[in-house]
Amino acid sequence: MGMHEKAMAVYAKMIKDRVKPDVFIFNTLIRSCRNSLFGLALEMFKEMKDKGRSPNVFSFHTLIKGSFRERKFEEGTGMAYEMLELGCQFSNVTYEILVDGLCREGRVLEACDFLIDFSGKGALPNGFDCFCLIEALCGEENVGRALEFVDGYGGKEMHQA
Repeated sequence: MGMHEKAMAVYAKMIKDRVKPDVFIFNTLIRSCRNSLFGLALEMFKEMKDKGRSPNVFSFHTLIKGSFRERKFEEGTGMAYEMLELGCQFSNVTYEILVDGLCREGRVLEACDFLIDFSGKGALPNGFDCFCLIEALCGEENVGRALEFVDGYGGKEMHQA
């Protein structure tokens, strides 16, 4: 509701009163760090991990979106790799955030490489389609690469339902 300062005050009181915040509290605080407070969101993420709370898919989605909003694409895709390392399952939303975000910024080939890499790691969720990526490739007149994705990029099958 745009009251980040009040949320942080409640958090500070929780810590003072020795109430251990859970992942939902941290996610709420991370989510409240919109726009110019993205650095604070990263600090809250680090604090969450330092306090032994495991980030979940919502934590990562919020940070990836924030990274892309700040035009820190390497940081955003790095979050996806960290997500996988920590055992968080990718969802269709994860890929939509990543692929759409990269494609909207003209990083279509980077989105392709990302999908190929994560597909090879078995991280694509069932039912994920590459439509936005194929559309972006065709929009850049890279129809050959689009056909590779349609055909399973050179014989490898995408992990789809």
